[in-house]
Amino acid sequence: MYASINKEKSKKKEEMKLKIRKLNILQRYLVHILSREIKAKDLKEKSIIHSKSLGEHFTEPVLQDLYSVEKSDDCNRLDMSLVFALLRNFCVNIKPPTRGWDYEPPEDEETVGADIERIRSMWNKYCDNNYDFQNLDDVFNRMKNKYGTLAVQNDPELQNKAQDEMEGFTDLKEKIQSIKLNPDCTVEKGIVITGGLKLALDSLEAGNIVICKGAIGCGKTHALKAIQNKYEEKGWKVRWMEEKFLPLEENMQSETMVICDNLFGSYGCNTFSLSGISSIENLLESMREKSRGFKVAFGIHQHVFDEVKRNHNLKLLQNKNLTVDLDKLTKSEMLLILKEQQKEGHCKTDSNCWFKDVDLTLVIDKLRENQGHIGNPFLSLMYCHHHDLFSDAAFTKNPIQSLTQRFQKMRDGSVDYPSLVYLMCVIKHKHGDELTSWAGTVDAFLTKDAFQNVAKMSGFVRVENGVEKLSHEVLTIALFKAAASVEEVFLPVVQHCEIEILLQLIRPNEYSNINTEFTYSFAYPQANKTQVRNIGKRLVKRFADAFKADWDNMKHPLKDHAFFKEKFERYLSNDPREK
Repeated sequence: MYASINKEKSKKKEEMKLKIRKLNILQRYLVHILSREIKAKDLKEKSIIHSKSLGEHFTEPVLQDLYSVEKSDDCNRLDMSLVFALLRNFCVNIKPPTRGWDYEPPEDEETVGADIERIRSMWNKYCDNNYDFQNLDDVFNRMKNKYGTLAVQNDPELQNKAQDEMEGFTDLKEKIQSIKLNPDCTVEKGIVITGGLKLALDSLEAGNIVICKGAIGCGKTHALKAIQNKYEEKGWKVRWMEEKFLPLEENMQSETMVICDNLFGSYGCNTFSLSGISSIENLLESMREKSRGFKVAFGIHQHVFDEVKRNHNLKLLQNKNLTVDLDKLTKSEMLLILKEQQKEGHCKTDSNCWFKDVDLTLVIDKLRENQGHIGNPFLSLMYCHHHDLFSDAAFTKNPIQSLTQRFQKMRDGSVDYPSLVYLMCVIKHKHGDELTSWAGTVDAFLTKDAFQNVAKMSGFVRVENGVEKLSHEVLTIALFKAAASVEEVFLPVVQHCEIEILLQLIRPNEYSNINTEFTYSFAYPQANKTQVRNIGKRLVKRFADAFKADWDNMKHPLKDHAFFKEKFERYLSNDPREK
């Protein structure tokens, strides 16, 4: 009788040991699934994007193990609650059970998501000394059939571990937590909602004016588009303006969001008139009086913002509470911006592109070399479309110089170069339209058919609603510099280029806040080449024609520069020397 009882106890003990052993193996299946479902590169990127949430739920030693994962085998050392969180939040192929995470799935649900939830539930019961594992064998068999036999299953140490756990010789068992991780920032309609953008939206909720500023290429226009999207979703009418803040119609209804991108001009070319600057405040004041339903979002480049504050007493810009700095980007925000840009970059059309497999955290590290004159989003945009610029150490440190040199090299034997110069001059061109009559003065081979290829120049040109434009003002600066190095090309550029581009780019260096403005030899008396003098005269004529209506009120360093002042005044007084 006693022998029979002892035999039965021994049998139950072995059965229990087998259950514990299987449960430990199922834990290893969780790690195995994680290593199969997500690459180490993607795991690292997602960890950065969710860094705040991870920091709230896990200790530093646990996270250090995560951040040091370089290959799939490294997942073996991860904390089990972390493994479950990564499976739940990062692995897109693992769908949550029909009842959701943290709930017992229905008996007939046999998905991977349902089974990993069952594994978590059974392990947590085991931690409470509850050995009622109803689904253990079914889950174990499904895992074995789907993922094969794990090497650990044949490890004698696992058998000993099961024995030790059953007899209470191991450390206190820890339950597997189920944690929802939230990203540090999100993407809405292709635009990353950064901390700066969120602050701008919050400012508009509390007040009626916000100023978004930052370096050229910081993502200012994208931020304004996100504001537009938010208020259109609310049912507001949105008015979009470029460079000039204009009066609204008298019958304009309330709940209107007015957005003015590049206030004072893309290059600050609308800062020459004191009366024009002052009229903006008067217009804002009149809007406030008409209705409380108006809100206004301005976008201003940092160097233009600084210039206006320095030279004009505009109360709007003196109010720090209205200003949001878009230059400050966290690592997770920059990474998410880069991933969005990569979707439309060169890799989109080349599945074998080497840049597709580049660890994007290395790209983020490279952006630390940026000197701050150009925004990181512009640099990463160029990386995604022109990968050689990522490999060029000089580009990140001095993008204007690198791009100028690139365009100068394109000049020889490439019809794309004159097409870009032409597009710089006209600012925008309707796709398929005839070129202007003077296009041939830029290059004899620049024809309508040749120009058609400009739309294919990804990264340099964007096409919106059938209209072609350079994709960024930084490219305008670099192209202008490249064109200026060849007199026969630069003459027609000066003659025909839109005046607002010339107004900013021909400023003396001593008044420059950043290294993007341009100084030419013709701006100084020692210039003695006839061709250079002719270019100088053409510029003076164009500038003077632009200012003469408001010459007396114009308040700007350019007016005070000795060379330009003398030239302007000569021209305005009909001095024959300037004819």
